[in-house]
Amino acid sequence: MNARHAGSFRALLGLNFLVWFAGYQVFPVVPLHLRDLGATLAGSGRFAAFLTVGTAVGALLMGRLGDRVGPARLFRLSAAGLVVVLASYGLLSQVWPFLLLAPLHGLLWAGMKTSGMAMATHLLPVEDRASGLSWFGLSGALGVALGPLAGLQAFPVVGFRLQILATAALFVLLAFGPGLGALRAEPISQAEGPWPGRRILIPGLIIFAWGWAQGLLPPFSAQEARHLGLAWPSALLTCFALGMLASRSAFGLMGRGMAPLRPLPALMAGGLAALLLLGLLPGGLLRHALGGALFGACLGLSHTLLFAEASARCGPRRTEAVGLMYLAYETGMGLGAGLVGQAMEHVARLRGDGFAFRSGWLLGGLLILAALPLALRARRRTLATPGGPTLTPGP
Repeated sequence: MNARHAGSFRALLGLNFLVWFAGYQVFPVVPLHLRDLGATLAGSGRFAAFLTVGTAVGALLMGRLGDRVGPARLFRLSAAGLVVVLASYGLLSQVWPFLLLAPLHGLLWAGMKTSGMAMATHLLPVEDRASGLSWFGLSGALGVALGPLAGLQAFPVVGFRLQILATAALFVLLAFGPGLGALRAEPISQAEGPWPGRRILIPGLIIFAWGWAQGLLPPFSAQEARHLGLAWPSALLTCFALGMLASRSAFGLMGRGMAPLRPLPALMAGGLAALLLLGLLPGGLLRHALGGALFGACLGLSHTLLFAEASARCGPRRTEAVGLMYLAYETGMGLGAGLVGQAMEHVARLRGDGFAFRSGWLLGGLLILAALPLALRARRRTLATPGGPTLTPGP
């Protein structure tokens, strides 16, 4: 990487940290606020489902838009839109307007994530892309670690309205601050070549399965912590992010040149084990910490490797490929939060909230188990491909 790109990439790492720090202050707090406004367990999960539906649609649209207007411009416009949405949350006193705004929230959040990932893949040379994206993901994981910690500590002290307005102020900084100045001059890749959907079919199905499980964490982890009276309510999300930090740091240091999908089956087995720990291990705080850390380590590295593979397969249409991957991931998150949340509500009526939360973690592992054969197939193809860090194009 040349010196100019290296400086732009460092600036992008700082911006990516702020994106995830600001976003993950909101995600666990809004469901708690909705419960305070009278929403049911399933209703609070419905907010996450609606948000991720918007994110899934946004991933499909924003990738193509980013290839045309430029990812830096898309990043700023999305951040400015989120300022309006978050400020509106601070003025609401009923549940249903949150559900109306959630898809727009998700659409704009998708614009920020897709454009950030596209800028990172554009700056990184092919031989450094997998390890470079680990560092990029590391900055986001640090935001995920600190955002819920700050948000859940501030929520009972300053109240929802003041907290959400402070978070909106962070997005003002992202929309109008100087951090993207160095990236404006970067050339924008043109959308040439075939539509990337078929080329990323297997990575897309696998990331969908991960999304199904990950969608349960933001809406339900803090609610289970409140139910159990845990002194550290963000333990699961914070340890989840610390696990991502650890795995991405290790890969960033040691993974250069590794075939992206080679360790995928082991990572998926580890994610499944984490959900079994959350569903079956006795206790509360230790269960959240161990399960969150293991799940975060496995998901965080899988996410990095799958996106690196998709980007490598699709060449100049990488922004659109990133958008399609986020479409699969966010669709999985939305369906996981919505459908599993409905099942948990039914279980809660029969057996109580405590049993419902545990059953939800176990249901989260179903699609990871189902996707394991796809990961094994992808690994076999990786081992059969001589030379180069990525697979040959194909489904």
